[in-house]
Amino acid sequence: MHAIAFLRGINLGGHNVKKDQLIKIFESVGCEEVTTFIASGNVVFDAKSKPTETAAEEAFHSAIGYAAPTFIRTTAQLRKIVERRPFDGRDPETGGTLHIGFLKKKGNASALKALETDNDELHVDGTTVYWHTHTARMSDSTINPAKIEKALGQQSTFRSIKTLVNILEKWPS
Repeated sequence: MHAIAFLRGINLGGHNVKKDQLIKIFESVGCEEVTTFIASGNVVFDAKSKPTETAAEEAFHSAIGYAAPTFIRTTAQLRKIVERRPFDGRDPETGGTLHIGFLKKKGNASALKALETDNDELHVDGTTVYWHTHTARMSDSTINPAKIEKALGQQSTFRSIKTLVNILEKWPS
């Protein structure tokens, strides 16, 4: 089985980290069979060598010089997240886009509901946020990850459902 570390805020805004740097960082905390998936902070490794999120964050900060909140999920956890469709059958196939957010601790459902609009539906399931927007892209929505983080009082990182499906296709277990 594999695990994936989803790092927040790398390879945007001048914070560029190369693949070989990420691999070395995760190897330094005991990860084995480390690779990356697209240049947006997705690090894949053998789940048996899974570090704590804190250890990965500290190693990243020490090596690169800035913080990158890290959210680790196994492929089994990711599969359950991808299969869950909390919007009564409405998903990207029926219009719009679906984004998945990762949290460190359980999110407050009522705080997210207050952000919803005619174009955006939000659902939290433990440490996972589901955001279905009827816009073509996340950037077209009046909601953004910063607003979601403020409402929940914690950091997160988001990936499109397509990215997560592609990860699971490449590393099914």
